[in-house]
Amino acid sequence: MTNKKILGAGLLTLLALLLFVSIPLSDGQTTALTLKIQNANTAIGQAFGAVLSAEQAGVQISGLLDQLNIAAGLLARAENSYRLGDINAATTAVDQVFPITQQVSSLSMSAESNAESATQITLWLSIFVAFVGSFLFVSGLFFIWLLFKKRYIKNILDAKPEVVND
Repeated sequence: MTNKKILGAGLLTLLALLLFVSIPLSDGQTTALTLKIQNANTAIGQAFGAVLSAEQAGVQISGLLDQLNIAAGLLARAENSYRLGDINAATTAVDQVFPITQQVSSLSMSAESNAESATQITLWLSIFVAFVGSFLFVSGLFFIWLLFKKRYIKNILDAKPEVVND
């Protein structure tokens, strides 16, 4: 029985210690900072999604990825500072993430829109060129046929028939 009492007292002490450690971390400032870090993480994820859509539309995204890597580095610095207890450094770093992600998202959306417009213009231009090329090809074949037809008829009319006597 004494081992169970010691084990129970140890667990009770461990629970009390965990509660004691978690109380200072749950004040309003750190809760708000935790929420900001989560929002920044979500914003980076959404910006990566926008960049992926832009890449699928054919946009060159290396500059956008560089900016997102900077934002991800700032977020990592904010998380590390938060874990080390440096609330001011964490707040400063996480506040720098949001403008970068907003800029990357807006740039990638506008670049995607421009790429889609350019793709649509290229498609219509290709259709027009194919139509005009087909029309010119068929017209050329028709005029060549007319030329050969006239020459063929002229050759037949100019030919002298031979009469064969039996």
